[in-house]
Amino acid sequence: MTFQYADITFGADPEVFLFDSSKDKFIASCGRIGGTKKNPIPLPKYEKSSIQEDNVAVEFNIVPCKSKKEWVSEIASTLAFLRALVSPKDWSIETSSSVLFSEEELSHPQAQSFGCEPDYNAWTKEENDFVYLSGEKARLRTAGGHVHVGYKGATTEQSLLLGRAMDVFLGVPSIILDKDGEERRELYGKAGAIRFKPYGVEYRTLSNFWLRDTMYTAWVYDQTMKAIRYLNAGGKIDENDSELVQEVINKGKVKEALPLYNKYPII
Repeated sequence: MTFQYADITFGADPEVFLFDSSKDKFIASCGRIGGTKKNPIPLPKYEKSSIQEDNVAVEFNIVPCKSKKEWVSEIASTLAFLRALVSPKDWSIETSSSVLFSEEELSHPQAQSFGCEPDYNAWTKEENDFVYLSGEKARLRTAGGHVHVGYKGATTEQSLLLGRAMDVFLGVPSIILDKDGEERRELYGKAGAIRFKPYGVEYRTLSNFWLRDTMYTAWVYDQTMKAIRYLNAGGKIDENDSELVQEVINKGKVKEALPLYNKYPII
């Protein structure tokens, strides 16, 4: 019997940056927002939603959602909460996917702490290497827009298949919508980047670009559900497309993606 992805839930842990308008520069979140990976700050509305400092960025987590309306609403309301939180200090929440910070803002030890657990390439099934940049690029910090998909009876193999499908249905078209994402992918978010979760999979390829408009937030939900429906209907992502998918996403090759649009119902 064909496996069916059922009882789908959507979660997210996107990252955003702080901008200080009085100083006209991006500032590190270190010691300015509060919360850590181990001890995030719960939000008033849901105890499962929270905010925290992550390197120099601000990360927020939303309660798992079961509908597009709920997904869009939770993302929008959490962003509104963050903006209200920082506005009295003349700070703003920015959804840039990569920023070069000043050396002064990177002087805090937290600004030199990267990652917490490995992620994997859904195509090769291998752990992704961490990339260290040097020179001016060492001041580069990036923001992800990770999508967590929960489903009934989650297994490693099914999460791998879903990760590949999300690459085709989200990662490939995202290079058109996320015009500054290539620089971020030098560090994080290459094709097929996933983490296995007890409830399903965390898809880590996308940047935070989809926070910039509720239209893009809804698009992430729609494309993920399209990938799930494709798999549930017996569709398969051809492993022979592995190199092409990875090249298109990692190098932002829009024209080279045409065979994928012709082969899969992406649009």
